[in-house]
Amino acid sequence: TKKHAKIILLTCILMILQTSGTANATQGKGRLLATGDKASIILRWTWPQASIHAPSYNIYRAIAGTGQWKLLNTFPVTKVEDKKKAIRRLGRKKYEKYQSVLFPRLPDRRQEPAKFQQAIRHLKQLWSICMLSADLDPALADLLGVRYEDKKVLKGTSYIYRLALIKGSKEETIA
Repeated sequence: TKKHAKIILLTCILMILQTSGTANATQGKGRLLATGDKASIILRWTWPQASIHAPSYNIYRAIAGTGQWKLLNTFPVTKVEDKKKAIRRLGRKKYEKYQSVLFPRLPDRRQEPAKFQQAIRHLKQLWSICMLSADLDPALADLLGVRYEDKKVLKGTSYIYRLALIKGSKEETIA
């Protein structure tokens, strides 16, 4: 579309040789992993770094060799920012385990700059643990906005995926 033609697309291209198996792509600032079976392909990625503001992503797919990209997600893929939704999706016990990373309470940057910097360092450490946990827990990965399941795949078809970080009206490669 014209809207997409205006967007600068720096893309992460991931070639899926079959709709079963695993493929990996590392390019740019992050990492993208795809796993598939007969019914779907699951894309999983990491944020380039811990951040107070959750990034949003668009996911595109093309059949290999066609060059015709299709936006897969209706809305940008992003972290769930509503605490009640987070509790519903994870359950109270798991939510309490991750709440300090999901919804961090930080000291005021202007009033307590040293405490703020210390809190950010601590948040980055916790974030690494949370990302590892998301590898084993699809519900947590969905909540963090680092997972997408493409359910409209055809067995034996080769696909190329692009994962784009949304920055205002532009997109940028993250993996």
